Amino acid sequence: MSRVFRAQFARVAIGIIVAAATVIFTVGSMSDGNSKTLGASAGVNSNISETLGAALNIGGTIDDHGTSYGFNLNANESGIQEGQGNVTLFLNGDGISLCTVHGAGAAPDSFPLAQVQCGGASTQAVSITGCKAAIEAHGFSHSDFPREAIYLGSITVEVVFQKKGPSTGDMKVIVYTPKRSIKVEGPVTFSGSMSTCP
Repeated sequence: MSRVFRAQFARVAIGIIVAAATVIFTVGSMSDGNSKTLGASAGVNSNISETLGAALNIGGTIDDHGTSYGFNLNANESGIQEGQGNVTLFLNGDGISLCTVHGAGAAPDSFPLAQVQCGGASTQAVSITGCKAAIEAHGFSHSDFPREAIYLGSITVEVVFQKKGPSTGDMKVIVYTPKRSIKVEGPVTFSGSMSTCP
């Protein structure tokens, strides 16, 4: 190999290494290494929660582009662990119904799916700060045509609620199925309370 070729090769190699390091540093700095909710949705950030013990108890309707979905949502952030809490969610509407679930854990010789039941889900990712709540929980959904995914089974559900007035706000519900995600989102009319946002 000639000396000129080796020098050019070294410059190219150094350029590639610097570019790769820049990309890795940039991507790494976009995430918070201190997150206490590993794996939780980006909206569930326990490190900014200043409202241990906060509660959200509402029921109402989501208007998703003219289609109405009824819901009941009760969530509370732990009084001792930021970003963790309990949640109960029911949602019904055009082609979809879902609920949060609880049940037995995975253990040898157990039948955990036989014990799954709609209702409260404990030890989930719950962050309630000011007039916003971000939640991620396990659940069950049944979706039919015309929804994006025809599915019946276990899911993960992500909810972001933003209160805007005494009985109005915005809500986004994302249902993660093995096939694809299903979204229900739009303005909300509700009754109930949010302890951090009177």
